[in-house]
Amino acid sequence: MLKCSRRSEGASLEERDVKRNFLRRCVRAAGKLAEVRSSEEGVWVYQSLGWKGPCLMNPNRLSRAHAAGENPAHPVLKQSAPRSLPNQYAELKRLIKQRGLLDQQPVYFAGKSLLTLGLLAVGLTLLLILDNLWLQLLNAAYLAFVFVQISLVAHDCGHRQFSFHASRKNDWATLIFGNLLLGVSRQWWIDKHNEHHGHPNQIDVDPDVDIPLLAFEEEQALDKRGLARFVVQYQAYLIFPLSFLQALSMHFKSIRFLIEKKAKSTLAETLALGTHFALYFSLLFSVLEPLQAVLFIAVHRGLFGMYMVSIFAPNHKAMPVLDRNSELDFLHRQVLTSR
Repeated sequence: MLKCSRRSEGASLEERDVKRNFLRRCVRAAGKLAEVRSSEEGVWVYQSLGWKGPCLMNPNRLSRAHAAGENPAHPVLKQSAPRSLPNQYAELKRLIKQRGLLDQQPVYFAGKSLLTLGLLAVGLTLLLILDNLWLQLLNAAYLAFVFVQISLVAHDCGHRQFSFHASRKNDWATLIFGNLLLGVSRQWWIDKHNEHHGHPNQIDVDPDVDIPLLAFEEEQALDKRGLARFVVQYQAYLIFPLSFLQALSMHFKSIRFLIEKKAKSTLAETLALGTHFALYFSLLFSVLEPLQAVLFIAVHRGLFGMYMVSIFAPNHKAMPVLDRNSELDFLHRQVLTSR
């Protein structure tokens, strides 16, 4: 009797942890700002939504690999989970808004933007006054860090988390932080990012899991040919060296996107993007020797790309991959495929 009681108590505690973790991931997926602030608040929200526990989670996520003593690998989800109520996501979002987690924070974003621009000004000043190559390369690493901070501000503006009420002002903010300061097309990034958020980790739909030199499931690996097949065989070791090419990839795709005139404001974006590269290359080659400028660009853009990959990739790596025809509902799709 005692053993049975302890076993039941352990199962109860485990179920409670599963519920609490699932809820917190739901809040993070919907709000993108914060988790619930206490276990009591979590239970209250959980019960108010009428959720019944882990039975709502995709049963296909549990396989023999999740059995005791087995490696907890995540298989491709090819079938759909029991679909949640149509208004479940809306109700969750309503509760999050009610708690003030989606309130606009103009002071925070204004301060963050000014701080980021200040960091950029420091790096540009150092570029002008330093006459030592090694110090300039350290400055290149510092500016890689600054460019990622600019990217985060542009990301938040792209999600309309700034306090601008007029969409045109928000568009101008993303144009400045994205095209002018980073050299990345705002419209290309927004379109790609919307597809990612709408279908995270879904094969042939999410552009973030459609990468020529990487494979996220077996069929993708088998479809690779030539150099891509070789790289995929050793991608666990090559992921960080490949991440040095991320910035180059974003610039190339942005330029191609604008050449194909897919942007809503092609002229404005092209002018801002062209201004970025004109200022960037003219400043470097006027201050540094040609070889030094090339080294600076390699360090700066390489570390910028690696840092970007290191921030965003871990949110979805080793998480379940959805089949193209998966009918998993929106809420569970957001929760189960990200941390």
